[in-house]
Amino acid sequence: MDQFPPFLYPATLAGIIWHLEFEYRPYDAGILITVFGYSDSIPHVMNKIAELIESFEPTPTRFEQLKERMIKKTENFDTFEAKDMLYHERFNFTIDGYHTLNDKINALKSVTFRQFKAYLRDNLVGSKVIALIAGNIRRSPAIKTVENFVKRARITGPYSDADRYANFRVVELEPGANLVVKRKSKYSKEHGVLMSYQLGDVDSKQWMILTLLSHSTSDECFHFLRTVRQLGYVCKCQLVEDSGILSYNILVQSGNDTNTIIENIEDFTTYLGNYIEEYPEHKFSELVLQMNDSFRQEMPTLRSQLTRFIDAIKFGKREPNFNIPIERAELLSKITLEDIKNIYKTKILSVNRSRITFIVTNKYNEDEGLTQEEIYALGQDAQIVDNPADFKAHNRFFPAMPRLYT
Repeated sequence: MDQFPPFLYPATLAGIIWHLEFEYRPYDAGILITVFGYSDSIPHVMNKIAELIESFEPTPTRFEQLKERMIKKTENFDTFEAKDMLYHERFNFTIDGYHTLNDKINALKSVTFRQFKAYLRDNLVGSKVIALIAGNIRRSPAIKTVENFVKRARITGPYSDADRYANFRVVELEPGANLVVKRKSKYSKEHGVLMSYQLGDVDSKQWMILTLLSHSTSDECFHFLRTVRQLGYVCKCQLVEDSGILSYNILVQSGNDTNTIIENIEDFTTYLGNYIEEYPEHKFSELVLQMNDSFRQEMPTLRSQLTRFIDAIKFGKREPNFNIPIERAELLSKITLEDIKNIYKTKILSVNRSRITFIVTNKYNEDEGLTQEEIYALGQDAQIVDNPADFKAHNRFFPAMPRLYT
């Protein structure tokens, strides 16, 4: 991003909107290039971007500056806030293929300027390209624009076995699991707890039910944990997807002791069961109508339509489905409030639920392991796990989700 803006500034003045983004998630990575504007100008801008990628020429000074900054930032991980450490540890223990901080530090220290200089160009070898072009442009010029970009940027591939390098798998927790990971943060002013209930690889109907559950309880989560229990402003309940596997996560960062946070989260899950049981039918109907309208609403601009399409491609498990919003709207009409009550009972409140809790404390003088108060709050069956490599080696994984682009 240091090199591109000066060369593409004339395009910006001409009304072209461009954006280059390096996307990285624990289970996916790629380069996303977005260009919007007049159809006769877009081919020229794309050709210039390809030229800049192919002729990328960083300076040794800038390389050393970036390298030193990234190493220091990564090595000072224990200075991060508790919630940042919680996110890292969740990925570290539950996703096979996630790059740990030590992996990143070793890679940063070993990388040379020569490798860095060639990375953007060489890393496109074996890549897949997905192009979406829409607007006032004929088919032939559109295809030619993509072909010229691929040729100019020297993109080759994909390898026949490219998917073998792109699969990230999620640990499959045993039914009834009550696992705990505990870490220390030297400089965090607050403690943190992330309680993650693994929901698994669900079908379309279950996905919709869980989405309704998340929408109907997110505000109540903040109200209960923040307003009623006064735990602080970082209180969040959300439905999370990792490589196709869903989890319901409850996150709290607070100045209270970790056992107090855990006790309040446990109280909240029980309270939420009663809250859902008494959830008014008319509020549920309003929520369904609101979501139904959002699914059926036409995208107002070409840009938003393309964004939806590229998301459908990137996150599709097998084939991109551009009719997903309509299908979800039809499925939504068949879901009842009773469905939400039942799925909460079986996935969260049941003794067979699968749960892993991540704890971050700023008490550096505290002995390793759980305190008696934490064990009491989590339950006597709580099992602490400390080594992510051993944990993954002794557990099953959900099938890998094929990536549609690299």
